[in-house]
Amino acid sequence: MQEDRRVLIAGGGPVGLFCALLLGRHGIPVRVFDANPELQDDPRAATTHPATLEVLDEAGLVEDLIAAGLVAPIFQFWDRPTNTKVAEFDHVLLKDDTKFPFVVQTEQFKTSRIIMQRLLALPNVEVLFDHAVTHVTQDAGSVTVTVESHGKTSTHKGAYLIGADGGRSTVRKQCEIAFEGFTLLTGPDPEAWRGFKAPPGAPLRRLVAGTDFVTSAGDWAGAMGLSRDGALLVRPDGHILDVAVTGAPAELARLSARLKATLAPALEGVA
Repeated sequence: MQEDRRVLIAGGGPVGLFCALLLGRHGIPVRVFDANPELQDDPRAATTHPATLEVLDEAGLVEDLIAAGLVAPIFQFWDRPTNTKVAEFDHVLLKDDTKFPFVVQTEQFKTSRIIMQRLLALPNVEVLFDHAVTHVTQDAGSVTVTVESHGKTSTHKGAYLIGADGGRSTVRKQCEIAFEGFTLLTGPDPEAWRGFKAPPGAPLRRLVAGTDFVTSAGDWAGAMGLSRDGALLVRPDGHILDVAVTGAPAELARLSARLKATLAPALEGVA
């Protein structure tokens, strides 16, 4: 029976879809569940490092990833108050250790789209959107998940379950696996942000490197070129957005003005 071999995957982001691709190519039946109605197009993480590129290369995905993003061989760290460069990391130093002595700035939703195109050619892989895994049980030889979709509940059985459903993972919680750490930001709306993006063809002056980090006491930012249309990011908290600030809503205007002033030479032509 198919369910005796099927691998269930909770989470249809880049990790879950990549697992589905690797398994599916070996003829293993796979069923992916994702709570969202479709692939998400929020920028989120954007930097793909050499070790990850090596893994993606084995799956034949790197060329498409590079085509969708921007190759950035250099990282820089700057002190904002003094406008001085603190450190520079040039990936070319790794040229004898990796096939990819650079990072690729490609938002993770683009990675998901690239993988999804490959999955469409695999009849043994199903990706079910609007399907949220809510409960997990297992016995000696199988695992069963309860899934909610459009107000209805169903159960699905498989040989294994992969939990790729994010930091608030239902699978992790159901398995009573701790997620240790601490919250960096607090406030009434720590997810609040405002974005700015250069339209295609806009006169956008690049920073010195493909990826720059500008810091000062109290807050920090990363300015990142993402693609050949000149989009930039500012990352003040760990979320990567086009050019974004985060914190309590009352602080948005202040932080926005401060970041835009800091990055003014790079943001020429950005609405």
